[in-house]
Amino acid sequence: IYPIKELMKNGGSYSSVEISKKNMILAVVLTMVAGLLRLCKANDINVSLDEIGTLAGAAYTSGRDWSSVMAATRYYGVGFYWIYGIFFRVITNPYILALAIYIANWVCVSLMAILIYQMLVKQLYMKDCWYTVMVAAFPGMIYPYANWNYISNDVPVYCAYWLLIYWSILAYTKSDNVRGKRFYSVLTAVAMGYLLTVHEKSMAVWIAVILGILLFKLIFGEFIVLPVFFTGTSVITYVIARIIKEAAIIQFWSQTESLANTSAFSSTTSFLFNKLLGWKIMWDIVVTNFILLNEKTFGLISIAAVFCVYWLIKGLVRLFCGKRLGWTKTNKIRFFLILISFIATAVVVVGVAVQWGPGVYKGYCKGMIGVSTRAYGYLRYYVAFTGPAIVAICSMLKYLLQRYRKMLYVACAITIVLV
Repeated sequence: IYPIKELMKNGGSYSSVEISKKNMILAVVLTMVAGLLRLCKANDINVSLDEIGTLAGAAYTSGRDWSSVMAATRYYGVGFYWIYGIFFRVITNPYILALAIYIANWVCVSLMAILIYQMLVKQLYMKDCWYTVMVAAFPGMIYPYANWNYISNDVPVYCAYWLLIYWSILAYTKSDNVRGKRFYSVLTAVAMGYLLTVHEKSMAVWIAVILGILLFKLIFGEFIVLPVFFTGTSVITYVIARIIKEAAIIQFWSQTESLANTSAFSSTTSFLFNKLLGWKIMWDIVVTNFILLNEKTFGLISIAAVFCVYWLIKGLVRLFCGKRLGWTKTNKIRFFLILISFIATAVVVVGVAVQWGPGVYKGYCKGMIGVSTRAYGYLRYYVAFTGPAIVAICSMLKYLLQRYRKMLYVACAITIVLV
């Protein structure tokens, strides 16, 4: 973390801090290596019906007629994979075609490390060093379902989500530049609209961003984005996204009803009202997903949860007392990143519990095993949304380690003795 003295040397702004291109490229390479190592997995390429539905746009732009198989697929959004139509035109070998899509997907995920690295150095004030490289690469390295043998819309969701986060932070830091703040406020709303063309679960991002902006205003008395430009653009992009969705459904599936995955939450909650078993299932799904997420993030998500709850309670208590938190802009950004991540993740996890809960309930009642049990560990549905929280907490931990280094040594010594 940059000390105050270095901040003053840069004229009171970190925007003038130079970023090492080598370190930025290294962050991208590390993310790439983590993904390409999965090419060594001894699994056969197996394209499912869900993946065929995902590739509907690519088949259409390449002039192929998949109408005979589309009826058996489900809607997964058409906002991204149509650009791979060029692969369909150029490559005839199906194995090479699938491999090209897998690698291209991972390149897209890896390039997000550039945005994360810039945000770490210029907005979160981390030094241009190896630790920053690792933190920038970490979200992509733990992202498990931009997988080599699975084609899903989780890839564009991950990329568009990070663009949204990056642009919203830039909008906030452009407080002395009205044009810049307007520009990035509009881009943030555009990214939100684009997410809706990619996957319906992106409604969780809409909920998270809107609630996050309102809570930020409530606690700190300022908006992350310019509300007028953000709201206006959001309404426009939402309408456009829905028009694209309806047109795609008619074009590729020739129907507007009874098509799966056309809404964010399409299940029933009746299973919750049968004694306590329904609520137990709901609770089990939420808890097991959090435990799995905590394991995959090496406990960082639990630390972020503690900070998020503490900061939120502290901010609301101070507000109730007629005061507002006098935090630095860096801590405000950390709070916003963690808050957005947790709201989006919580909405998706609850949605998974509601969506798959009836299947789990039937399994319990009939004594069957394996019925909808994927709900207990549906990591791919929400892990992309946890990245900003992980980045924010890593920068916070680095700051605390530097500030309380002596206390850390004492704590480690006491821990060793107790163990």
